[in-house]
Amino acid sequence: MKGNFHARLLGGRGRVNRPRLPGPAAHTMSNRAQLILILSCVVGALAFVTFQMFRGRNARSYAPDATFTERARLREFATNGVRVAFFLESDSQGLPLLRATFTPTEHGFHLYSKDLDPKRTGGVGMPTRLELLPHSSVRVSGPVFSDVSPQSHRFAELNATVDIYPDGPVTLRLPIEFLGVTTSIAVQVAVSYMACKTDGVCLRPVERQILEVQISPSQLPGNKSAAANPAIASRLQSSVLVGRVAELGR
Repeated sequence: MKGNFHARLLGGRGRVNRPRLPGPAAHTMSNRAQLILILSCVVGALAFVTFQMFRGRNARSYAPDATFTERARLREFATNGVRVAFFLESDSQGLPLLRATFTPTEHGFHLYSKDLDPKRTGGVGMPTRLELLPHSSVRVSGPVFSDVSPQSHRFAELNATVDIYPDGPVTLRLPIEFLGVTTSIAVQVAVSYMACKTDGVCLRPVERQILEVQISPSQLPGNKSAAANPAIASRLQSSVLVGRVAELGR
């Protein structure tokens, strides 16, 4: 009875029809196509390795006493008790940074550390953050950093210890670089924050509020962009070569 049941499922033949394997007449890739594919993989791997080496070797960081020059005021945004002002700045070598200054609009309010992890504090607090969303003409060139150091504060009633900045404004800076662009471009940034008092009074948090700002490398001294950086130029040339090799295979 069991055998008859399986025979009915298989169309009454009692066996499984396996797919036919390709024979000698199956299509094979030409030597030229194989060579192009190999070249594409090699060039792509070299470009990836170059990018990783550049990113690890050239990520910009700054000493606490580093100085920066304001080049352009980009825009302002205010909600939930904090005013955020965005600027384009340059360092001592003329390289660009995005700056966001978070200022509580009422006296006695503080912001939380940019490195705060709410999972470790039981959900207490909101990290103060500045992010650059992906864009083809500008990229992050180093970690974000703050102009003041956070301090640990114990909230006994919440049974949590969190890192907070001193009352008042906090500035975050994000190193960036332009990738060969010379005109003004619109980029998107995201900010997060929450203003609180140490007595436990907190305003509504803002989480990854996305804003658009206009920036231009022409606002920098000497027009510092990726086109003038040999490491980035080499990576861009590798990308172009990959595209050309791919076109040959079409």
